[in-house]
Amino acid sequence: MAKKKSKKSTVPWRVRARAKISRGFDWSSDNVPSYAIGVSLIFVVVTPILSFMASRAKGGWVWTILVVQVFVAAGAWLIPFLQRRRANRDLIAIEAQARVRVSDSLDPLFEELGALMTASPARRGEQYGKVLTMVLSSADRLIGPERSRACFFEAKNVPLAQISTLAGTFAPAQQRMTLQHVQSSGRSATGRSFMPTSKVGQTMIEKMRSGETVHCADVTDEPPEWWDATFKPSGSYETFISVPVKVKSRTLLGMLTLDNPTARSLDKDDVEFLKLLGRVLAVAISASLAGNQP
Repeated sequence: MAKKKSKKSTVPWRVRARAKISRGFDWSSDNVPSYAIGVSLIFVVVTPILSFMASRAKGGWVWTILVVQVFVAAGAWLIPFLQRRRANRDLIAIEAQARVRVSDSLDPLFEELGALMTASPARRGEQYGKVLTMVLSSADRLIGPERSRACFFEAKNVPLAQISTLAGTFAPAQQRMTLQHVQSSGRSATGRSFMPTSKVGQTMIEKMRSGETVHCADVTDEPPEWWDATFKPSGSYETFISVPVKVKSRTLLGMLTLDNPTARSLDKDDVEFLKLLGRVLAVAISASLAGNQP
């Protein structure tokens, strides 16, 4: 009979590592050896028995029982302590591996960013495309669990005549900002552009223009009050992070997002990392635009 493969966890490695160390010695954990549980339980049961025996013993037996009781109490404390130290060592090893992985992934990105800054105006557009691809790839591979998707949406002012539901309502020369999908990395599904014709689109545009970060842990069970369930295709994603791409207080350049089909699989650390990549992308776009200026 074929051996059944175990299902791989979709929880980010950082969440699993933090949970492991924060709970310390967890009796229900599969990582705790059965012998350790058994020995510790024996120590816990034997300690009060020895206390009772010491209260009734006479002569040298009193000191013998007290010494044994000390060793038993020390053993009951020592096993959980050693388990916590082991968990600490495992976490340190995981974090060290993560730092190496992040460094190996971000070093090429910053090298390409440096090449963009020093490239001739004619080559900055091509170099910007490389940086954008690497930013999205870094977000997809380094943030969140498997099957994450990173998307970049460019901020564009579009004539209202091109927005069908608003055409004829305003003067043809008027324009409204949109967040149009440019490129994705990760799952095959394509991101949906944000238009000012929907409540979700208008709210996201306003939040990005104000420099606000949006983190929704569960769009099905705990959606924002402005969310519309019909905005996303069914089963496409259950959690997302959106950060503005802008240089300080200047005009909004775009929006960088990360989503995943598993609810609550993105946390605050993921938000901070995505904000960092958003700042890198903002610098790249600014350099690219500067290269197009006469």
